[in-house]
Amino acid sequence: MSVLFNHARRHDFTDHNPITLVRQSAKRRTVPEVLLPSEINLLVHSLRNRERTLVLLAAGTGLRMSELFGLKWQDVDFAGKQVSVLRSIVKQSVGPCKTEASQKPVPLDPRLVRTLRTWRRSARFRQPTDWVFASSVRQGKFPFWGQALLRHYIRPAAVKVGITKRIGWHTFRHSYSTLLKANGADIKVMQELLSACVHTRDTRHVHSSCYARKASGSDRGRHAVLSGREDCLDNRRRN
Repeated sequence: MSVLFNHARRHDFTDHNPITLVRQSAKRRTVPEVLLPSEINLLVHSLRNRERTLVLLAAGTGLRMSELFGLKWQDVDFAGKQVSVLRSIVKQSVGPCKTEASQKPVPLDPRLVRTLRTWRRSARFRQPTDWVFASSVRQGKFPFWGQALLRHYIRPAAVKVGITKRIGWHTFRHSYSTLLKANGADIKVMQELLSACVHTRDTRHVHSSCYARKASGSDRGRHAVLSGREDCLDNRRRN
């Protein structure tokens, strides 16, 4: 509606945009879905190599969709077990990351390192300057469309294994932050791992900025996501 009024102003049909006076709530309309480690594990085992790698990377790092598909092989440090997020891609348009802090390295669990190595061996485009998820249809010049893979492969696979939750790319990011918190990672470490400088009054949903490999809680959280074991969470609750 606001866009419509702005268009009318440009063509002198009105002299103001009344929508600017409408108060809008900052609260979420719905609570984001959270996948349990067992559900993530069930899902990845039902996917092909490409989608399995994507889901594990999303769930094991908390990267946004634009950051996942903006990765190139030269950004992956296999020896150092980390990935540098240097760009984002939205609707096949390459741009900078959402925040400066987003560009800091993100740690990779050993299972993620192995998964990425396996994907690179089978990928058609594997040179350092190639996209990690390069599209064969576009001759490797662009990565795949994230929403298309989600719609045609990941969501149908989730339904087949009995996952009824509505899954989006942000579901994996939110699940990651929730599991970090459940495993005792403090807010600072969660901020460092999630690389998004977003300030919120509601500390129940933490999405934040920067990099750290410290804090055993963050390691337990990644292990819970990638191993598919809820006992990682139960042990934390008993301690």
